[in-house]
Amino acid sequence: MGARPFTPRRAAAEPAVSAEALAPTSRRGREASALLLFALATFLCLALGSFRLDPHDPTYGGSDWVGTVGAMVAGILVRGFGLAAWLAPIELGLIGLPLQRGKDIGSAGLRLAGDIVIAIVVAALLRVAAPELLVFGRVPSGGNVGLFFGELGRGLFSAVGSFLVGGTIVGLLLIGRSSFSFIAWCQRL
Repeated sequence: MGARPFTPRRAAAEPAVSAEALAPTSRRGREASALLLFALATFLCLALGSFRLDPHDPTYGGSDWVGTVGAMVAGILVRGFGLAAWLAPIELGLIGLPLQRGKDIGSAGLRLAGDIVIAIVVAALLRVAAPELLVFGRVPSGGNVGLFFGELGRGLFSAVGSFLVGGTIVGLLLIGRSSFSFIAWCQRL
């Protein structure tokens, strides 16, 4: 019936590349990525571990083990997410593990979006659970994000409802990105 207009043509001049030829490059790229992720996770752990801040006293500070860059990055994470800032190095390590083992991590964009939602929910729940708790010196437990979303959640759902909604959101995200099956877990119980 004629040629289809959107059928791709086969390139006769293109040599076929075998999977064996690509394997060493792919393996080295994964190893390098895993090493960089582990180094960044360690950097963030040191930055967060030595960071101290008082929003009302600019002279108050920590020892900043990884210098001004580490203090700046930790400051952004701590001011934004409070105690939930520790999720960043944990997640970097969790992304690096499959790369080190030669496995695929899936869609990085979807994983990053899920990580941001989890960090927001955890920061909000920290604010709901301990509104007076100060961390990293004198920073509110949920940071600015937790302050906003925690008070919003408490106003809309109450404290108990905030934990129910927040826990469900985190659970759904974790089920969506892992092989965990809630139904299989319930059947085992």
